[in-house]
Amino acid sequence: MMSGQQRATYCFFSAQYRPTVGGVENHTHYLAEEIVTHGGQAIIVTSALKGLPEHEVLPSGVEVFRLPSLGLGGGRLPLVLHTPKTHRLLKMLDMRGIDRVVVQTRLYLLCLLGVNYARRRGLPAIVIEHGAQYTTTGNRLADGLLGVYVRWLFGRVRRRCGRFYGVSQSACSWLSAHGVAPRGILHNAVSLPAVSAALAKAGPDYRKMHGIPPNCLLLSFAGRLIPKKGILELVQAVQAANQTQPAGVFLLVAGEGELLEPLRAQAPPGVALLGRLDFNAMMHLYAQTDIFCLPTALDEGLPSSLLEAGACGTFVLATDRGGVREIVPDDAHGALLANNAPATLCAGIQRAAANPGWRTGAAAALRQRVAAQFSYAALYERLNSITWGDAQ
Repeated sequence: MMSGQQRATYCFFSAQYRPTVGGVENHTHYLAEEIVTHGGQAIIVTSALKGLPEHEVLPSGVEVFRLPSLGLGGGRLPLVLHTPKTHRLLKMLDMRGIDRVVVQTRLYLLCLLGVNYARRRGLPAIVIEHGAQYTTTGNRLADGLLGVYVRWLFGRVRRRCGRFYGVSQSACSWLSAHGVAPRGILHNAVSLPAVSAALAKAGPDYRKMHGIPPNCLLLSFAGRLIPKKGILELVQAVQAANQTQPAGVFLLVAGEGELLEPLRAQAPPGVALLGRLDFNAMMHLYAQTDIFCLPTALDEGLPSSLLEAGACGTFVLATDRGGVREIVPDDAHGALLANNAPATLCAGIQRAAANPGWRTGAAAALRQRVAAQFSYAALYERLNSITWGDAQ
């Protein structure tokens, strides 16, 4: 048990964790490592994945429990199963002297298990909201069914835990609009040491790999390839910008999703699809890019891709949705666009192309802002400073 604030034992309930890649997974991973670095203990309870042990201690000292689960939606919606193995693992967890419980998001049955676990054992708990809207799949029928499930689950979680935090002001505003008074912001973050380590290693030379001339404006996109992320609009904008830029514009697209194969079948000249990249390759992509583009139509909490691009010293161009403005507050830090219409994106690309000095200055300012405000060291201090109180 806790013998001092710096030596607390934190238990994270995160429905998905590495090797699954995503913003919530990174948030859990790096924050847990930061806790261990400062002398505390960190435990992660997550969903089982084929080929991975049900229990292990990582080289970092973080302990992981993987509960039996059924992966729906291609693994994007894991449902924890209440089996004898589940109860055995939870009994093992009881022996760890947990002081505080952190539940990542409100979207999964494992989140409900987490708040129930804390409540029944008299442990203080918080829920961290990572989004700023209800989950969408792009399919009307699926969205309707998913909406019923998520609203039911959200209601159950909020009845069992009244301490909600958001990763951004946008996430907190969403909570307020849905009847939850947020306690504050526990922001999304980027691991600056991990970024530096990745860039110190050899990585792909994307211009050489794709035959991109040195004077060609190089753009990148990273994320799920779904309509709401704006990738189709961005491709159209690149086609239009190529008509006006003498040296040309080239777009590198990293990610997977329902639009990957359609894009591969009809990608125009000046667009290359890279598929899923590992962390090191992704950091090198950011670092070699003239402009990182986030043309999303979604109200995202605090996009990890923007933080990573900013940490790599890359100029960013993004739609003003969700928590984007909290990272890029003005023109001095990047380009904020009113919408993701192809004409709007094209105009933003053309403006950035015509002002290399602006790009250089804004990229440097964003890098400084990310390092000062969005590091995991800063997040750890904030986590330790909040009022945990007693169990609810």
